[in-house]
Amino acid sequence: MQEKEYKTSLIKVLKERKVPIKSLTAIQLKEPRLTTGFLQFAYSGSNESKGGVVSAVKDENTILFTKKELNQAKELKALIEKLQNESKVPNISQTSAADELKKFKVLLDEGIVNEEEFQVKKKQLLGI
Repeated sequence: MQEKEYKTSLIKVLKERKVPIKSLTAIQLKEPRLTTGFLQFAYSGSNESKGGVVSAVKDENTILFTKKELNQAKELKALIEKLQNESKVPNISQTSAADELKKFKVLLDEGIVNEEEFQVKKKQLLGI
């Protein structure tokens, strides 16, 4: 995790925290009503604040926004959730031609396929 500090005109030091999207465990969007709204991020090892807007102001894992920025906050949340879902797509394991040939050899040895079928499959797998 990387952090950078920024000084604002409000004399408050804000930190930029970089957390991999796949590490996020929750995203909470609280729409602004009388005060500001917020996007709060939780990840393994973070301290999740549960005190509403008052706590969110002090929470380093929270982004505050106004009513004018609500649509941008919703878009950001949707984008992060989309990226999280894309990263959860299971990797389809690819077996090598050698692995397939080994499996087919076992079938030959067990008498499930004959020599001719084995040779055809072998040529197919080796691209001969």
